[in-house]
Amino acid sequence: QMYTYESFTGSFHYAITIEEVLVDDEIVTCKCILTNEIQENPLISYKVTFVIKLVDGEYKFLSVNIKDNNI
Repeated sequence: QMYTYESFTGSFHYAITIEEVLVDDEIVTCKCILTNEIQENPLISYKVTFVIKLVDGEYKFLSVNIKDNNI
């Protein structure tokens, strides 16, 4: 089972730092840190892991795991 997302046209106030990208055939795992760009003090960030499947020129999210990076 997979999810398909349409283009995002809203606002996104996080800087994205990519820590690791793993490619296994058509499955890509991307580990990132999202840091809030609006709120300066305290700085809020999250560890996010996206697992994406690339099929026929399209991508489908298999999972998204978000963990608070401020603990």
